[in-house]
Amino acid sequence: MDDFPWLERPEHLAIEKSVGVLTDLGALDDDQRITDLGKRMANLSLHPRFSRMLLRAEELHVLPTASVVAAIAQSQGLLYNTADQIIRQEREHTFCNPGSDLLFELNAWLWAGKQQFRHNECNHLGINSSVARQIGQLALQILRKIDNNSHKNSKLPQENISIEESINLRNCIFTGFADFLAIRHRLNSPTCQMMHGRSGKLHRDSVVQDARMMVVTELEEAKTPTGVQLMLRKVTEVEEEWINSIKLHGSEKITYVQFDPEQKKAVKTIELRVNGLVLSRQNQPVSDNETASLILTKAILEGKIDFPQWNEEVEHFVRRVNFAAKHAPHYEIPIIDVDAREFIIQQAIYRCRSVKDIQQANLWPALKAWLSYEQLAAVDLVAPVTVTLPKRKHPVKLKYDEKGDVILSETIQGLYDCPVPLCVAEGKVPVVFEILAPSRRPVQITKDLDYFWKNSYLDIKKELKGRYPKHEWK
Repeated sequence: MDDFPWLERPEHLAIEKSVGVLTDLGALDDDQRITDLGKRMANLSLHPRFSRMLLRAEELHVLPTASVVAAIAQSQGLLYNTADQIIRQEREHTFCNPGSDLLFELNAWLWAGKQQFRHNECNHLGINSSVARQIGQLALQILRKIDNNSHKNSKLPQENISIEESINLRNCIFTGFADFLAIRHRLNSPTCQMMHGRSGKLHRDSVVQDARMMVVTELEEAKTPTGVQLMLRKVTEVEEEWINSIKLHGSEKITYVQFDPEQKKAVKTIELRVNGLVLSRQNQPVSDNETASLILTKAILEGKIDFPQWNEEVEHFVRRVNFAAKHAPHYEIPIIDVDAREFIIQQAIYRCRSVKDIQQANLWPALKAWLSYEQLAAVDLVAPVTVTLPKRKHPVKLKYDEKGDVILSETIQGLYDCPVPLCVAEGKVPVVFEILAPSRRPVQITKDLDYFWKNSYLDIKKELKGRYPKHEWK
């Protein structure tokens, strides 16, 4: 193709697109050499799509009828647009629904032919008799280009098509327009996915409203408040086995693993794609523990799966570990960062396959296994859970916050005779005191408890003693 002596060379993208179409149609092989089929197509002097469509029709013995379909596809205005429900219902009753807008118009043309294309009869059902006659003339020209019989014997159909013939004609249309394949993944929506990342909306006037897979022979751009919407007109329903019977340019089989939110489990997904369009998708269970736990862990971290086991108690333990790692590096305590969290969760759910399995998983063994026995003991030493105060019978809990502070929340009375400064991390880090009233409402936060007793306490005592006379006030 690069060596062809063009008078005016087209753009590279246009050449690439055309070569892709011809390859899909079977006119070129993978090395861009013309095939025997391509030579036959070239001899017809028609658009390659219609050449391929008609050669397929010849194979399926529906050539005369397919010639009319090809003529209809290249014509406009056979059926008038109408909002008259009576006409629309009468059309549906008379022309039936053969699974294709083109074949619907074919039935309209056949009906008009039986009326000898008379204006009054055609107009009654919204058929343009003039266009219908032109379609017949064009169809005859097309038929004579391909029919091996003499021109005298070339005749267009006059009788209604059978169910078998309609299936064969849909196959022919598909063969010529396979790269205009469109798929609806949700049948309750008119939105269709197409190749190369495009999407369109099935036109409401189409008779093919129940199809999942279809080919499009006419695209229309419609302006909407949100932009331009691609409307799919003149569509034809196709069968999945037809897709498997031909080789489309850009076909690939993709296998990947993912979390399926509907099945709520890890699955292996096998997709058949053509130029980015997903033709089919099959899900299988993931049997490998490592793979399944990786998928489910990722879903947990992305918020797709609730993991209540990672609660505030766990977070507090993590903050203690990271506090100890920071302030006592000589114990070589590994911090629990984002990567460590992912690893710990994965270990905790190692044999899980689904959300149901995860709900029964125990996180603590995997969390504590992150540290050795000696490192766990070091965490308890450097970042203790509690401290003992002179005025309290039971130990008081320490809170390790996100900023790295160690906070002791206690009432004024509980802090009487508390040693100052009070430190953790082997005496390196002073505790922050959250001083509470007898009602356990905070009245002050300080690191210097001695200063509090000598200054702020005097004013606070005057304010609270009257409200809480039964409490001890030194």
